[in-house]
Amino acid sequence: MASADRSAWIPIPAGFPAGKPGGLTVQKRARPGIICILGLLIIISAAGANGDIPPLPHLFYGNVTILGDPAQAGLPVTAVVRAGATEVGGGAITSSAGTYGGPGPQDQKLIASLDDPDAVGPFTVSFFVMGMPADCREHGTGTWLETFPFSSGMVTNLDLNVSEIVLMADFSASETLGVAPLNVQFTDRSIGPRSSWEWSFGDGGTSNQQNPVHQYGSPGTYTVSLTVRDPATSVSDTETKPGYITVTELPPPPVAAFTANVTSGDAPLVVRFTDLSTGSPFEWGWSFGDGGTSAVQNPVHTYSIPGVYTVSLSVRGISGIDSETKPGYITVRTPVPTANFTANRTEGVAPFAVAFTDLSTGYPQQWTWNFGDGETSVAQNPVHTYHSAGIFTVILTVENSAGTDSLERRDYINVTSSLLPRASFTAVPVSGYEPLTVRFTDTSTGDPVAWNWSFGDGTYSEEQNPNHTYVMGVYSITFTATNDKGSDSITKNKYITVSHRAAGGGGGGGGGGGGGVFFIGGTPNATATPTPSPTPIPPGGLVLGPDNTTIQEATIVSPDGMTSLVIGIGVRPVGPDGLPLTQVSVFPLAGDAVPGGAPCIAVVHAYAVLPSGSTFDPAVRLVITFTPDQWREIENDRPVIIFHDSDTGTWTEIATTADAEAGSLTGLISRGGTYAVCRRAPLTTIPPTGPTPVPTTPAPGGLPFQVVIPVIVLLVVALGALAYFISTRMWKRGPPPEEGS
Repeated sequence: MASADRSAWIPIPAGFPAGKPGGLTVQKRARPGIICILGLLIIISAAGANGDIPPLPHLFYGNVTILGDPAQAGLPVTAVVRAGATEVGGGAITSSAGTYGGPGPQDQKLIASLDDPDAVGPFTVSFFVMGMPADCREHGTGTWLETFPFSSGMVTNLDLNVSEIVLMADFSASETLGVAPLNVQFTDRSIGPRSSWEWSFGDGGTSNQQNPVHQYGSPGTYTVSLTVRDPATSVSDTETKPGYITVTELPPPPVAAFTANVTSGDAPLVVRFTDLSTGSPFEWGWSFGDGGTSAVQNPVHTYSIPGVYTVSLSVRGISGIDSETKPGYITVRTPVPTANFTANRTEGVAPFAVAFTDLSTGYPQQWTWNFGDGETSVAQNPVHTYHSAGIFTVILTVENSAGTDSLERRDYINVTSSLLPRASFTAVPVSGYEPLTVRFTDTSTGDPVAWNWSFGDGTYSEEQNPNHTYVMGVYSITFTATNDKGSDSITKNKYITVSHRAAGGGGGGGGGGGGGVFFIGGTPNATATPTPSPTPIPPGGLVLGPDNTTIQEATIVSPDGMTSLVIGIGVRPVGPDGLPLTQVSVFPLAGDAVPGGAPCIAVVHAYAVLPSGSTFDPAVRLVITFTPDQWREIENDRPVIIFHDSDTGTWTEIATTADAEAGSLTGLISRGGTYAVCRRAPLTTIPPTGPTPVPTTPAPGGLPFQVVIPVIVLLVVALGALAYFISTRMWKRGPPPEEGS
């Protein structure tokens, strides 16, 4: 009796004959003699014990025996459901020793189910053990039945027994892969009565033992076959396993060898080791000399402490082990230290205790602190108490065998004697042409609740952040901040400068800087008045929280008041050294300080956001403001903010928003460095026809070559045309009449 292949239901156990009745397929090639295959069909029909067809799926479990002996574990037990002659379902399970499935709720069962839900009964169920038909009986009845009349239900305890075994050859080997000479123990795992064995080992060797041992002396791949015979019927069966045994040559012993990409440097030193061993090793053991080890073939190791280290590598292969040791192979030097520190707080009321934390790198061995109030310390992480009010500069000097370094944080600690507010403010812009609208921003500390502004022109305001419009003049600003403890005032003398532009607008340069826009680069029709680099002012301070992100908004204004960097809350500023950044500044750049190569007609308003190489995450706002006349001169030139990448030496445009009403450009930046405004449209247009008069007296600064060259070309063309015209007229008129005619 044959059934369809259901090998997908369960895996065939290792060692069971492939392609034979060990899965769910019962197919045996024709052979001499008589082969008896007995199967018992359980007919499920309306003639059941209670007249019902048992529902499917149906679950079975119980004992399983072969010729009355408990079956070994790992045998496939299968059920095949048929409707007439058509297979419509089934199931499979792997046996345990003497049983299949179990009675517990969590135990597996043999599930007989329909693959075709539309199949119509009556149905029959056939059971097989290792592909051999099995009898069945309800557990405990003691009677093996040809027809099993079980009633409707979901679980049946059903015992199975194989009463007649079909002869099937099979075998296994103790080793299937090894190095010559390879000794292999073969084990007969055939099923059925047999009295003779004929082995062929594939290398010319044979044996008639049941479980022989054979030695393969030469490398190669060998096919093994076993033929067994039934003494009663003279029936035989052969099992052949192609390429079953693979024998290889013994490789040469391994020879350990290695190298490193770097063998000396400052701590921390990252070293990549490369295995150069021969002999096909399969195990590696590294010792790096600092207590570190690795079993990776090509490890990467970091030496954190200065010193000289011996490195060794041990390798293991099929043919043995070997080691290589390189004494003093890695030298890690002490780097020159880099001073850095932070404080747990920087503002407070006296007595004010501050915990300083050393963040220096380079393995410093000595620390010297100067707290700015006359006190010092040599502790690495001191706690210092400021007893008097004031603003204090803190200096840390670190030292090791390689050198020293110092870091000064100016005006780092601000100690007040009470909870009075400390008035402070900024303004943008602080200079320009009338009418000049200035935006004032309160930056006071001490949580003021009232504000009073005196704008210097006889007007006042009690808003926190007012806007005020000035006419021509120079103005001093007085600002008072008040809270419930008292008031504090600050006056900035001659802080706002407003100029009056003469009729005719920009151009001209020189003198009082009459041009509308100060050009850093060349321009075809304007000459810029050179502007010296201003003296830097102290950089703006950032207040960072425990996670090194800003906890209050900061606006850093350039000394000329025309550009501001707005850093919001939650920004992570990182300095070029990779440490948290607490000081930022914005400075205007003179023309000779601006890198060339910008893809612009002109570069204007260049600024440096310092320190260069710092980063901001998320990006912060850079706002560049123009006077009304300056804005009118550039607004039609599609101005955009550009950034100079010092690594590549190139300029890159950044996303820019123009505010025509405020006369400003705003860009989001994430790096410190050089920024400028790029005028992208042509500044002049050469007339399409007609010569251009050349002034007898050049304009101040001379004509740019962009204008001189086209004028010369036009003059040459005009003179050529004139010569051609005269010669043509003379040719048409003919030669002059002879004298006397």
